[in-house]
Amino acid sequence: MKIHKDKIIFREPHLQTEEGRMSQTENPRWQALKKDIEKNGIINPLICTKDGDKYRLCMGMRRFIAGCILGIDEYYFIFMYFHTNIVF
Repeated sequence: MKIHKDKIIFREPHLQTEEGRMSQTENPRWQALKKDIEKNGIINPLICTKDGDKYRLCMGMRRFIAGCILGIDEYYFIFMYFHTNIVF
């Protein structure tokens, strides 16, 4: 399943700001990931949960940030269901 980037929101508060997202770009591992995405595209889907009419990003934050910077508008994702009354 594919969704547009405007429907994806970050779970972590520090990534909900432009400053927080851009702080990720200083990481050498992120820079290597961005180069790999430029060459091969995003191979692994994002993992999301439903949050109203949006999808909350659970896994794949660095991939999503790199993809947005590279101009990718649509992302494959896996939708996870969670029940609030299940204790892990």
